[in-house]
Amino acid sequence: METSTWTRLRVKFIFFTFSAGHDDCPSTKIASLGCYNEGSIGLFTKSLSSDTNNTVLSCTGRCREEGFQYAAMLNGTGCSCGNLQPLSPHRQPTTDCNVDCPGDPSEKCGGAANRINAYYVEPYGELHTY
Repeated sequence: METSTWTRLRVKFIFFTFSAGHDDCPSTKIASLGCYNEGSIGLFTKSLSSDTNNTVLSCTGRCREEGFQYAAMLNGTGCSCGNLQPLSPHRQPTTDCNVDCPGDPSEKCGGAANRINAYYVEPYGELHTY
């Protein structure tokens, strides 16, 4: 009988709450996971249309609306979604994700050579106290 060993990965999330500025729009809680090399792992399976006003809030919100728990921002205007968390072996230095988001230049939207900024997006309906 073959046995499998499972290792539990503990990840500390720091949640940021964003509001779109509408009273009827719920806040979106997201956690930055850092900069990763997406080229070889393919975790973000749903590529959304490019957004020339891309921001962290717009990309994570679009992924949340599509039912995904993770968002990836790439090459400034790109936004992809998935349900698998990128793992630490693919993590890259923060400085590798150096492309400004066109909708908010104070934010970063990926980098060159398949570098992505990854985010966890709290799904609708989850109730937590932070």
